[in-house]
Amino acid sequence: MAFKFQIITPEKIIHTGAADSVSVPTFEGEITILSHHMPLVSAVRVGVLRVKHGKEEVFIAIDGGILKMDKGGLVILAESAQRADELIEEQIQKALDEAKKAKEAKRMDTSEFVQALAMIERETAKLKALRRYKGSRGAMGPSNE
Repeated sequence: MAFKFQIITPEKIIHTGAADSVSVPTFEGEITILSHHMPLVSAVRVGVLRVKHGKEEVFIAIDGGILKMDKGGLVILAESAQRADELIEEQIQKALDEAKKAKEAKRMDTSEFVQALAMIERETAKLKALRRYKGSRGAMGPSNE
């Protein structure tokens, strides 16, 4: 049985529609939300979110946030998120390479080092989402905005 699902960032609604299941990276591990899941509020960590509806799947790279599941469905408020079908591998790889160079730079203060590590984590999540999307058959089309 499907339930309503939305993922929202400060800039726009990334995805809205029905879902049979949504797998979300949390700090306690990956959790899968199904219809009639108990009410839940949880922090979301950087990673790959997977939405299944029928035979279709969509993958979304997410940069942390908060999820809320209740009778009305699942809503995720994310700092940022990108659908895998909108990602470009060359851009991700370039950003990842730049972040790795910044991390390895010898004259870097602590905040720059932490920013570089965070960028590596975000870009790695994007790359994983894109590769899962490319490896799947029958990915969902554009979101209903």
